[in-house]
Amino acid sequence: MQKSSKKGLPIAECIADYDCYARDVRGLSTSTREIHCRVLRGFCSFRLGDTQIDWSAVRFTDFVSFLTAEFERLPNRDTQRVLLTTVRVILRYLSDMGAIPKG
Repeated sequence: MQKSSKKGLPIAECIADYDCYARDVRGLSTSTREIHCRVLRGFCSFRLGDTQIDWSAVRFTDFVSFLTAEFERLPNRDTQRVLLTTVRVILRYLSDMGAIPKG
């Protein structure tokens, strides 16, 4: 993803960009990257359906709503912990890329 926020970014492109970041910058294993990409795809589907991503329209409360729904669906504490950690890494990535505001 470019430093400037792209409007109308296809979901597949966003996930591919994140996967490259997770591999090249964070050094995450293939299995961990698959989990992260699944969570990112799940959030995009939850928030946006199958449309393109306009990160300027996404709010923090969207992530909270996504996590709440996932926690209800997946009651295991360890699974919830992994999900929460993954969302934090994704938020950090989006912030570093300029897609969402820092903080």
